[in-house]
Amino acid sequence: MSESESKVKRFLYISDCVHGPFDVHDLDIMREALSFNAQHGITGFLHRTNKHYFQCIEGTNLQIDRLVDKIRADTRHANLCPLMEDGIAFTQFPGWSMGYSRELGSQEGFQIDAGTAPADVLEFLIEEANRQIAEFKKKP
Repeated sequence: MSESESKVKRFLYISDCVHGPFDVHDLDIMREALSFNAQHGITGFLHRTNKHYFQCIEGTNLQIDRLVDKIRADTRHANLCPLMEDGIAFTQFPGWSMGYSRELGSQEGFQIDAGTAPADVLEFLIEEANRQIAEFKKKP
């Protein structure tokens, strides 16, 4: 593996959902992502709104490029649009082979949509991952 292939990067994107909210296909995506990402050293977080997926994935250049190609070919997504791609020194999602959240109709606070700035999308995903970790730690 060349030095450029082994460098670590972040890839943030939006894509259109092909199926309705919290469809069985979302569970399939999560099952596949948890297994594949764990095997390939990829971390990340996926957020589902009624119309879009927002996902941040982190790993080596080679692994992320391969995964993006796989996602582009996945018929459960359409119109994948990169929002951010950059080199990183450390992951924002340590311990997450893939986290998941979804938009709830009654959610309060900051929500993301197709017009949200990429830096704000990333911040939302990081905060959602941290919120879930905090909730998990509260449980006996």
